Amino acid sequence: MLAQAVAGDRAAIERLLLREYERLSARVSTRMPPSLRGTIESDDVLQEAFAQACRDIYQFRPQGEDAFFRWLAAIADHRLLDMIRARQAAKRGAGRAPIEAGLDAADSAVVDLLNMVAVHSHTPSQSAANHEAVRQIETAMDGLKDEYRQALRLRYIDGLATAEVAVVMDRDEKAVQNLCHRGLQSLRERLGTGSQFFSRG
Repeated sequence: MLAQAVAGDRAAIERLLLREYERLSARVSTRMPPSLRGTIESDDVLQEAFAQACRDIYQFRPQGEDAFFRWLAAIADHRLLDMIRARQAAKRGAGRAPIEAGLDAADSAVVDLLNMVAVHSHTPSQSAANHEAVRQIETAMDGLKDEYRQALRLRYIDGLATAEVAVVMDRDEKAVQNLCHRGLQSLRERLGTGSQFFSRG
């Protein structure tokens, strides 16, 4: 059936998707941030995930045990993250997610820079200087460890609460806080403490 699906047999694809529906639905439900339950439904995520799977089935490679489910799960995880980000962006008018207390001055300065990236990404600045600054910050972000980059982007750019980031990253809240702290330190080091970013009045 997998071979038929990869070859473009629509009926085979639909049978495979139906076979994995309940397991995928349970996975999406457990990864849904509590604050967004009732706003985002598992079926909405799966509808988009299944549509993408039908489009991209030719890319599937049957490697390893349970490969098809793992492939579908990765698609569903990305679609869920896209929806979470979209809901958070829509809520920005009511204020960003609160930043945890206890940040030192250096970390707070880096958070301010990430907030600038967040504002720019949702309401692009007409300032060439701001655009260049955002580009440099994003370039520095690209050089971080994957887990640091994901935690910082979700927390400070997408505006998710720590508990929501924990669900998306499948970590506990303390682990997310540690990732954010280390990520902020690493980003500050990559930007350079003597950087123009930290000398703005």
